[in-house]
Amino acid sequence: MSRSPRPAFRTTVALAVAAPLVLTLAVGAGAGTSPPPQDELPGAPAQPELSSRVKAIIDVDGLQFRDLDGSGDLSPYEDWRLPASERASDLVERMDLAEKAGLMLIDTLNATCTDGVRGTLPESADNFVNEQHMKRFVFRNVVTGPEAAVCGDPGAGFQATTSVTPGEAATFTNSVQELSEATRWGIPALMKSNARNHIDPDARAGINESAGAFTAFPKEAGIAAAALGREAAGTGRTPRPVT
Repeated sequence: MSRSPRPAFRTTVALAVAAPLVLTLAVGAGAGTSPPPQDELPGAPAQPELSSRVKAIIDVDGLQFRDLDGSGDLSPYEDWRLPASERASDLVERMDLAEKAGLMLIDTLNATCTDGVRGTLPESADNFVNEQHMKRFVFRNVVTGPEAAVCGDPGAGFQATTSVTPGEAATFTNSVQELSEATRWGIPALMKSNARNHIDPDARAGINESAGAFTAFPKEAGIAAAALGREAAGTGRTPRPVT
């Protein structure tokens, strides 16, 4: 097994960055014959494309894995060939109580503007990730075009005053993932958001976000009205109420 750190800096949005979990099928080799290479076995898991900003990528049995605990060896929870339940059980056994409690917490984590640069981490990020062991965050910044993105006040909290471009949003979420990857077990962060596709001129924090650069369409009530209107046009009768 060889250990070879290969940092790969990418600009894709990482809302939940984790290697695919696939099942390994045992395939018996015929007597007197050499087993085929791993990637040629029927049903064998395909090597996922891996990238890492902090932790090393190690080679085991001709395959690559992220060394998320920094041990230099392949731990079960790092092995993408194992079932998700087995990997999760192994990881939970390694975590202390504070780390487990941190997985149940969630708070707002917005991109901020530092020295005129949008999409940077706020001061609260380090405390959330390294002190409170949090992995779930609500992203509330409006994502818009370059002509409309603005620097807001730092520490705006629940209602973000800085708006960012899609590229700046990607930079921000990747920075959150990098901070999370550097923790003891390298557990990725999960970014969530309220709806960002609603046609709503009065978007309100905690309910929905302005569509900004995203494709906008009617929200639930509008979609329901369109469906009922089509039914009425086709039947000539008032749509029946849903019970």
